[in-house]
Amino acid sequence: MRRFGLFPPVLKALMVTNVVVFLVQYFMLSIFHVGGISLERLFMHYFALQPIYDGTGIMATTSFYPWQLITYQFMHAGFWHIFFNMFMLWMFGSELEELWVAENF
Repeated sequence: MRRFGLFPPVLKALMVTNVVVFLVQYFMLSIFHVGGISLERLFMHYFALQPIYDGTGIMATTSFYPWQLITYQFMHAGFWHIFFNMFMLWMFGSELEELWVAENF
């Protein structure tokens, strides 16, 4: 018996957050600039998880910030990227949330 239906509350919050961040990133940030740099580029620099090393094994010039370990999970490269990520999140996340709630209550 399903307790929450198709979208358990935590899953729903994660999916809505991902979609809102994607829409803001994709449609809003690219049109605004600060000092000649687009807000989208600044957003990616500070919130997307950047590689520490490039393909040659040489230290990359990008910076690492501790919050990127959380914020990168809400960054998506395009429509199909977010679509399939949300599909997988829904497939596995709804089952896990139902299972975890059933075990704890």
